[in-house]
Amino acid sequence: MGNNQPDLRTGAILLEASQCPWPVPPGLEVLALFSPAGDNERSNLAGHYVLMGREGNSGLFALFSHLDARRHYGRVWLVGFGPGDPSLMTVKAHRALSSADVIFYDDLVDAAVLARY
Repeated sequence: MGNNQPDLRTGAILLEASQCPWPVPPGLEVLALFSPAGDNERSNLAGHYVLMGREGNSGLFALFSHLDARRHYGRVWLVGFGPGDPSLMTVKAHRALSSADVIFYDDLVDAAVLARY
């Protein structure tokens, strides 16, 4: 670990979140983020731990997913409308807008296009 890269010969390592290398080195991923005593409201990472492992380790990811504090986090999607023609909206853009709790938009988007959401 001399170069601040986790030694993953065991497949995974638990680190204090403040010790997690950023950006995450190629070939590795954060498998889970653990909050102190289930505190999912905290905005900083003090007291949090990161389970880091090799990319694509679906077994470990699934094993710890129910404990992952990130499952409570929201998501932000940026959706573009290309040249402004609503018929050119992608299926993925439609899904993102349909599932959104809040939609922010600028004056480049016709509000009528977003009326159905």
